[in-house]
Amino acid sequence: MIILASASPQRKKLLENCGLEFKIIPASVDEIFDESWDKYKIASHLAFIKANKIAKLYPDDIIIGSDTIVVLNNKVYGKAETKKEAFQMLKDFSGNTHSVITGVAIIKKGQTEIFYDESFVTFRNLTDAEILNYLATEEYADKAGSYGIQGKAKELIEKFTGSLNNVIGFPTEMFMERFKVDGK
Repeated sequence: MIILASASPQRKKLLENCGLEFKIIPASVDEIFDESWDKYKIASHLAFIKANKIAKLYPDDIIIGSDTIVVLNNKVYGKAETKKEAFQMLKDFSGNTHSVITGVAIIKKGQTEIFYDESFVTFRNLTDAEILNYLATEEYADKAGSYGIQGKAKELIEKFTGSLNNVIGFPTEMFMERFKVDGK
C-alpha cells in the first residue's frame, strides 16, 4: 500500500492526478530544524520526519512525506499563524522573487530516497489594499508563504519559473521520475 503522510488537500489532488492509489495518514510532527541549515536541507528534513513517523507505524508500506517552504533572502517562511503574520509575508514578497522548495521523502521497506524541487515566484508590487483583499478570502490559511498560486493569489503574481505543481505543494514531475525507478 502507498501512504501519503500529509493532510494537504493540494498534495492529495496532485498525487491523485499521477494516477496512484494511496491512503492518507497525516503525520503530525514538530517542524523544527537547525536555522544554520540551507533551504534544501530544511525542506528535505521536514519531508523525511513526516514520512519516517508514518513508516515506523507501517513498515511494510510505501510512505511518501513532503514539505514545502518558501524562502526570501535566506529567510524561511512557513505557514502564517495569524492574519497579521500573513500580511507581513505578502508584504515581504511584494515586488520580489522568492524560492519555493518542496522536499519529498519516499520510504519503502527501510530504504529512503529524499529529493527536492525548486521553483521561483515573482510577486507584483502590491498595495496594502490588495494584500488585505487577498487575506479576506482566507485562502492564505495553512499554506507555506500564505498564498495559493492555484487560487486567487495568481492575481498577485507577475511570473513563476519551474514546476507549477511544486509551487502548489508537490513536484509531481520529479516525483514520477523517481517513483518509477524506486517505488515500483
